[in-house]
Amino acid sequence: NNDMIQDLEGKVQQLKEISTDIGSKVTESNTLLGSMSTEFDKAKGVLSGTMTKLNVMVQTGGGRHMCLLICVVLFFFLLMWGLYGRAKRGATVTMAPDIET
Repeated sequence: NNDMIQDLEGKVQQLKEISTDIGSKVTESNTLLGSMSTEFDKAKGVLSGTMTKLNVMVQTGGGRHMCLLICVVLFFFLLMWGLYGRAKRGATVTMAPDIET
């Protein structure tokens, strides 16, 4: 009977340690979530400010500038895509052969 009591006390101690570990993990996770929430709120503020500025630019006749910006970005994207495809196909730049004297 005493062996069963000691076995039960050992199991209770293990459960106590597990519950303490779970409590510390929950506290740690809540702290992490709180800091992530703060960072997301900051990012939301920055993005909303950017969107407000873009809307003002478009409404004040900046549409032409926006179109030009999109065209430039598209041009560079296509240029990089073409260069990447050319490099992937194995096209290499040939250099003049070394001349030994």
